[in-house]
Amino acid sequence: MVIDALKNRWTRWAYPSPPWTTSGIGYVRAFATPVDALDLPRGFEAVHVAGWTIGVLAYLEHRPPAALAYRELLWMPGVVRAVDAGGLPRAGFLVGRSYVDDERAQQGGRDLWALPRELARFVRRADGVEMFADDGTEMELAFGHAGPAVRVDRPLVTLQPEPGGLVGLRADVTARIALGRVRVMRFAGDSLPWRSWLERRDVPIAAVALQPFAATLRAADRWPRRLSGVFAATAPRASA
Repeated sequence: MVIDALKNRWTRWAYPSPPWTTSGIGYVRAFATPVDALDLPRGFEAVHVAGWTIGVLAYLEHRPPAALAYRELLWMPGVVRAVDAGGLPRAGFLVGRSYVDDERAQQGGRDLWALPRELARFVRRADGVEMFADDGTEMELAFGHAGPAVRVDRPLVTLQPEPGGLVGLRADVTARIALGRVRVMRFAGDSLPWRSWLERRDVPIAAVALQPFAATLRAADRWPRRLSGVFAATAPRASA
């Protein structure tokens, strides 16, 4: 029975090897995030202007023929940089919170790209979605879009910490983008890990709809990390 249980668990977590090709629809909204609200990993520094960086809240539906079909909600509180052991600067969005409704997507995100993914249940509605996460976080979004869509080709780069190193993910994204509407109707969660979210500020014309998008998530770049360097001395705050 133990062997069968382990086999079942492995089957659930048998995520595909990168690159992952994915496609679907999404809604994305940008915010201004105060740097002093970021919980920065050791050796990381926020890329900011006058103490503010750009945060992004995104809801994505990865649909067949994607490598994995799942729903995802993520909060990237800002753009960060860090120095690798060779003295080279690395930069990208820091993924602060990420929720998916598929165990393979969760474990693959953790193992392949050091993404802090948690499991959640999503209840889709015609004009929005509700998320109920295993860690107790709840969020309800209302969204929509209007007007013509234009094609945009742009990479998304994230930078995450792992023990002794840095992990970079590059996703090559092609999307038809229209003006969108994304409103957070309800939020409940632990205030400490969500501090950057709670202290965010709105910015004008901040939401877009991806109708649809296609992306290729490349294999991670990994670099040994320098724990002190030219950026660390000026970082506003850091955690181990």
